[in-house]
Amino acid sequence: MILFPYLTMQRRLLVLLFSFLGIGCSSHRIPYHLIKRRTKCRATWIYFKLEHQIHGRVLSYAKGYCGYAAVASNTIVLTSAHDTIRVVELNCDTKSFIKSDSILVAPINKPDSTGAILDTKFDCTVKRTCYAKVSKIL
Repeated sequence: MILFPYLTMQRRLLVLLFSFLGIGCSSHRIPYHLIKRRTKCRATWIYFKLEHQIHGRVLSYAKGYCGYAAVASNTIVLTSAHDTIRVVELNCDTKSFIKSDSILVAPINKPDSTGAILDTKFDCTVKRTCYAKVSKIL
């Protein structure tokens, strides 16, 4: 390594490792003002208990993930009564939805998760939020 002639081989590797990490992570950083905005928006969500099944269409779907810290998925649903709600569900399978899928939303208890994935479009506009199971209607 001609760039760092005075460094030992071990230190050269550390310098390269940190420089690659810095370059790789810089493009994936979320600006602080966006994090702050999303946190404020999430604080305005109004949680309600879904009492019965409802039909609707998917407006937006953000898939969660399971692992050491499970994060629930976030589905924005336009109900058959023309109400827009957010459905939070911890699903650890290969379930996925696209915009305009017909779905059935069934009530469940609150999932054991560390939170829900946020989307950029509906974070602040859709406030009514419930925990439910979402199934695609074929």
